[in-house]
Amino acid sequence: KFISLVVAFLTTILGCSAFAQQVIISEIMYNPLGSPEPENPDDPDAPEAVEAEYFEIRNNSATPYDIAEWRVTSGVDYTFPGFNRSDPQAAFLQAFEIILVSAVPEAELRAAYDIPGDVRIFGPWSGSLSNAGERVTLEDKNGVVVCTVRYDDQGDWSPAADGAGHSVHVRNTNRIVDDWRNWATSRRAGGSPGVDEPAVDIPALHLSEAMFDADGNLSWVEFYNGGQTSLNLADYSLSLDPEQSEPIALGGTIAPGGYASVGVDAELTSNDAFLFLFDRDANVVSAARLDRPDPEFAMQAFPAGSPEWYRLQEPTRDAANDPERSRFVVINEIMPE
Repeated sequence: KFISLVVAFLTTILGCSAFAQQVIISEIMYNPLGSPEPENPDDPDAPEAVEAEYFEIRNNSATPYDIAEWRVTSGVDYTFPGFNRSDPQAAFLQAFEIILVSAVPEAELRAAYDIPGDVRIFGPWSGSLSNAGERVTLEDKNGVVVCTVRYDDQGDWSPAADGAGHSVHVRNTNRIVDDWRNWATSRRAGGSPGVDEPAVDIPALHLSEAMFDADGNLSWVEFYNGGQTSLNLADYSLSLDPEQSEPIALGGTIAPGGYASVGVDAELTSNDAFLFLFDRDANVVSAARLDRPDPEFAMQAFPAGSPEWYRLQEPTRDAANDPERSRFVVINEIMPE
């Protein structure tokens, strides 16, 4: 009894059972770009249209696992098919295999994303993933938690995955997955369902500063080039919503390590200001969710290119960021591994 309680406690704390780090949830598309229109919008009893949500399950080991009658719980509900004598291998998650579980039938998911033909797709599940974040749990047929992870749309989780077409994925598959520090936003819209996140160049252009006018509306937005070459801002666009309903065209060039800004003059309807910087392929290269400060205040990222934003009364438009910040607590010693 005592040992069972200890195992249950460790499972809850670590987010995975003893073997669960071998089978992990490695990518989640919880709020795809755009909401599909219902088939019969005038019929109140018609079923709601289903978004092409998915998440990825990865066997992180060389050991096959029998996933017959495994279940996805807490978030959405799905039970994997039972063992079938006519196709016994179908019940196994093969060594290092990646599979997908989806809200829509396989044909619809393949039509929505670039998925290799040999990647198996299961579903559809019941319910939908919350756009506000929630916990998703994978259990074996005996109810033992295999892996569980909570994603979110607040804090350090990027808004690029909240309706702008990107997914969130595990950074390091060999570390605990139920830790926000081990998750990142996909580099490409659509994510990388069924395959490893591609190695692409880290975007050099970043959102850097935002100024709010006397009415609390957005006045201008600044960008920072963290790369080694000049960038043509005409290759990018700015949007205040994830679907780019009214994109703001940019122009001019920005030198390496330089700053440039554009007037926006946009009225805000909520206390949060969302900024999305898109490239020509509709990929979000930088995004920010800002708590709107008092009127005639600015917010800026520091260090430049960082996801950390600070409030300040004196903006530094088109110049290096230097927000007022506490210097009373500092890191004064580091012990590397």
